[in-house]
Amino acid sequence: MQARKVDLRDYDVTLPDERVVPYHVRNSLCEILMNPGLKLNGPDLLKRNAVGQKILDATDSVLLEGGEWNLLVSGVEACQGLGRNDVELVKRIMEAEVVEVDEAV
Repeated sequence: MQARKVDLRDYDVTLPDERVVPYHVRNSLCEILMNPGLKLNGPDLLKRNAVGQKILDATDSVLLEGGEWNLLVSGVEACQGLGRNDVELVKRIMEAEVVEVDEAV
């Protein structure tokens, strides 16, 4: 079985006033999953929340099955107003490494 390995480590971004601040990857991924532009109903929200919790519980990276990863992709596609500081986050989603994983027995 294949999964996508998404890097969850925070990274630094530079604000217009030249301050360097951390970009909080886990929280940002959860926001993308539940993007209001998706107009989610209750069951869809709960499904996405489960993936969000998996992301929040992970350490430096998370393995997402195809359907889980597709939820992130659809969230990114629904995002409007992304900017320069979001490039790394979008790359981590869209270009997530494909890895082989053993299915749990």
